[in-house]
Amino acid sequence: MNIIYILLSVISILFVLDKSTNNTVNDDNKNEHKTIDELKIKVKERTLLDSLKQYLLHKNNSDPHLDLGLTNSLADDGPKRPAELSIPINIETQGPIPNYDQVGYVFNEDSNTRLPLYGRKKHHSSQQYEYYVQEDSRNRIKIPIDTERDMELYDEDKINITGYEGEFDVNIYDREKLRYIPYVY
Repeated sequence: MNIIYILLSVISILFVLDKSTNNTVNDDNKNEHKTIDELKIKVKERTLLDSLKQYLLHKNNSDPHLDLGLTNSLADDGPKRPAELSIPINIETQGPIPNYDQVGYVFNEDSNTRLPLYGRKKHHSSQQYEYYVQEDSRNRIKIPIDTERDMELYDEDKINITGYEGEFDVNIYDREKLRYIPYVY
């Protein structure tokens, strides 16, 4: 997206320089040296613009005129809709997605490996869960855990973790939250 803004600014600079060059060329050779210098600048900027067009053509495999915002009669889609009339996407209709919390740990007795277990509900009112463990190496890579039908994990469940051998026992922490007691002031 930033490339498009840069290209639009280059085009506007070229447009302004083009107008100023035309005005000086039409004068009666008053500033001949100045006009030649401006033409040299214009040629340098035109080669820069052409190289940007080629870069966009190879990067996006598309028409460079479309990427620069220039009109192309064969590929013009007509007037664009304003942003406020566009269809909104990615709206959280079931409330915000909960954050991951450390809900327990997994333990493998054979290799004496203990890894922290993180989880969250897929949606605020969902009965499906997403889990991952974080390995204990220096990089702390997050390894997702696939459960059957994304069901909730309970104490003493057995799971397999990608990259580790053997089954891991699940240990879930108690999830008591602070509660409001109206009689305590």
